[in-house]
Amino acid sequence: MEEKELKEFSWTGLFIITGLCFFGFSAILEFLDHTHPRIFIWIGLVSIFLGIVNIISKIVSRPSGKKRSKIFSE
Repeated sequence: MEEKELKEFSWTGLFIITGLCFFGFSAILEFLDHTHPRIFIWIGLVSIFLGIVNIISKIVSRPSGKKRSKIFSE
């Protein structure tokens, strides 16, 4: 089984992991102290939103198989 080489940085992974970490940290603070800064929720939401936008942009920008075969046949 071949291993895939990382050729570029994954911005999608960064945004999704950052959002989940901020949500998790906010939940831990809520559990421990029953209070937490709302900025953690906002940063988590923005990070998750940017990750979703990045996923959608990759799907939209990827050429379909039919277009790809026409390009290579010319």
